Amino acid sequence: MIKNLLAAFLFLMSSALLSQELSITNNLPASATGGIGLQTDFTLTKGANMGSFAKFQVDVPAGFTVESVEIKGGNFTFENNRAKIVWVSLPSENSFTFTLRITAPANTSGSITLTPQFFYLENNVKKDYTPTPATVSYSAGSAAAAVTPPSNPSSTSVPSAPAVTSDDSPSATSESAKTVEVASTPPPAQPTSATPPASATPSAAKEASNSNAAASSNKSNAVYHVQVYALSIKPNKAKFAEYGTIKIVEENGLYKVLVGQFKTLEEAKKYKAGLLSKGVSDCFIVSYENGVRTKL
Repeated sequence: MIKNLLAAFLFLMSSALLSQELSITNNLPASATGGIGLQTDFTLTKGANMGSFAKFQVDVPAGFTVESVEIKGGNFTFENNRAKIVWVSLPSENSFTFTLRITAPANTSGSITLTPQFFYLENNVKKDYTPTPATVSYSAGSAAAAVTPPSNPSSTSVPSAPAVTSDDSPSATSESAKTVEVASTPPPAQPTSATPPASATPSAAKEASNSNAAASSNKSNAVYHVQVYALSIKPNKAKFAEYGTIKIVEENGLYKVLVGQFKTLEEAKKYKAGLLSKGVSDCFIVSYENGVRTKL
């Protein structure tokens, strides 16, 4: 009798597991205040035939920030307003909870809808699942107070020097000093000869042209790749072999997974289009010159 009851119990349990469906729920509130982080729990119930590799992502508006709190052994990144968690191997539990902290700017007001996405393997076939979107109504926080006007608007203030935008840009102070120096130097005597200055001669112009051409050719040394992942733990290249030639680059504490190596941007764009058609929705093109990442 006991054996029969045990067999019946095991049968019911196995049937429940086989019929288990994938689901992701969250505890985002209906309303929130800008500038205050929302510690959000996402509960994932795995499907019956789900594989070990999976990815969760959620896009947020510009200015929002997302931080990881507890991600159950996954690799977390937050780039271009997109938070991602990649699990090379999902937790063994049939249902588990991971936690993120989502913070809106202090001046946020109105309704914001967040739509997470989940990508996974089922019988080695890539699939995706979209949980029910969550809408949060924000009201501006206290940090969004109006800017206080100057106490003495009639007084004349000395304008500050403009900010330096790059290491190659001269500072306002050095430009000012240069102007004073030129102004205090007597003008040079006018040449008595009709010969034009050396900088105006055709040979000097040709040299300048050659110099510009050389600078342009240096920029043509760029090598283009398609970035598919940025992970906090160094991955095994073999796990991404399906994407083609793989290169792992460590930058700013993250391991960037780069695919392909192209001499022209057009070649990289064509390869990216192929990856997008295969479901790699968040890949993008990057460029390197002499091993250093550069802006496109």
